[in-house]
Formats: sequence, structure tokens, C-alpha cells
Amino acid sequence: MPLANVPVDPSRVVFSAGSEIYVGAHGAAEAALARLGLLDEQIQLNPNVEIRQAMGGYPRVPVAESVTSYGLQLTAGVREISKEPLLYAFGLEETDITATAGSDVVVAAAAGDAVTFDATTGVAVLPHPVKSGSGGVALNTAADGTGTALVEGTDYYTLERDPEGRTLLSIIGGGAITAGDTVYAAYTYVQATQEEYDVGSKAVPVYRTIKLVENLTDGAKLEAIIWKARVGINNAIAFNNATDPSTLPLTFNAIWDTTKSKLFTVRRVYP
Repeated sequence: MPLANVPVDPSRVVFSAGSEIYVGAHGAAEAALARLGLLDEQIQLNPNVEIRQAMGGYPRVPVAESVTSYGLQLTAGVREISKEPLLYAFGLEETDITATAGSDVVVAAAAGDAVTFDATTGVAVLPHPVKSGSGGVALNTAADGTGTALVEGTDYYTLERDPEGRTLLSIIGGGAITAGDTVYAAYTYVQATQEEYDVGSKAVPVYRTIKLVENLTDGAKLEAIIWKARVGINNAIAFNNATDPSTLPLTFNAIWDTTKSKLFTVRRVYP
């Protein structure tokens, strides 16, 4: 008996509305992962499963099967040749960089850097790490410094350096800042004249946690979280290319995370 024709629902057909990749230290919470830079259109997520078969009988046929291994590889091109993508490409940490310090840069209150506190975590990342011993970070509700001066220890805390070398700000409950607010920071940072990435001296690999977010045109999201990944270069970096933007081709290889007993997680988030 022939199967009946099943009508197609065009409303279920969706397209990509852009992808994002977030990276952090292995074990970092999803909300603490930092967004990777501008991505090119060639992003691929390649899962694979290895299966073992036991054969028997005559003619020989499979009588039992078992899964021997799972694998996952994410590949993406990053079109920003900046510090974080270079660290990931070469499997390095912040401590593997030797920076030649340049002059101090003072961000004055009259032209403060905009800082937005995450709507979920209440944490913000300063655009540049504050210079140690320079007096910290002063926040104001107005970009020109004429608004309300916020008080460190009452309205917010400052973490001078997190494991990735960033300066983090976090709101204090009951203070004048709420999650999602944008304020303006006055501080001093050091503008490096060059950075050297010392490759080849690490005795153990660096692992990271990765989150891929595929935004869909129906407002939903498809997310893949690689709980433990080894990051490196996918094939080769192309130089002397005058027609295409400079790109770091990164590959993220999933490693079994014994702390979670997971390789990766895929979820669909509905609008």
C-alpha cells in the first residue's frame, strides 16, 4: 500500500541568521565564555561514531554491535588576527606571551569606555586590562563623566586579572548597578608595542570549553557545547593573499570530559 503524501510546512524551513563561537578555559561556566572574533562563512561541525560489529552464522551476518568511540570536530575561520585567536591557534595561555610594554594610555572620565554588565551574570569585561597600581577603575553613569559616580565596594567589585588576563567588573546586590546596565569606565592601561608568542615550550596541552551558537531566522537557536576541547590550526595559515581577508583557520577537537562524563551537548533553544 503506497504511503500517503505528507504535506510540507514551509514555516518550518529556516535559514542561518549568523553564527557565534564562545571560548573559555576548560570548566568555565557558559556565561563566562568570551565571544570569538569575526567569523567567516565556513563553519563546520563534524560528529562521528565508530561502531564495532561481531559477525556470525553462514552466510556471515552481524550478530552484535557496540559503539567503540565518539568524536567531534568544529572548524572555523577567524578574520581577526588578534591576541585571543592567536593564543587558541597555537595552543597557548596568557602566560606564554611576552609583551613589550609601551606607553600608558589614560581613559579619562570625560570620554569613558562603555562597559555593559551581562544581563544574566552581572559581570562586565573592561576593553583593556587595567594597569596594576594605577588607581583602579572608576565608573560613571554618563559617557562624559557628569553622571552619577559609582562606588567600588558598594556598587561593583573589580577583579584586576582573571585566568585569561582580562579585567572583570561585577555588580554588588543592592548597589546602583543592575544586570544589563551600561556604564562608563575611566582607567589607565598599558599599550604594548609588540607581543611574542612562545610556541613549543609547553609540556601539556591546553584545554578549553567551546560553545557554538547558530542563530536561526525563526528566532530559535541551535547550540553545541564542547565541554573539553583541544584547539589548533586547521591545515595552514595563508599569507600574501591580497584578495581575501586574513584568516586564522581554527580547529576545535572534542576530548572526553571526565568531570561531566560528556563529549559534547547539542541543544535547541526556542524563541
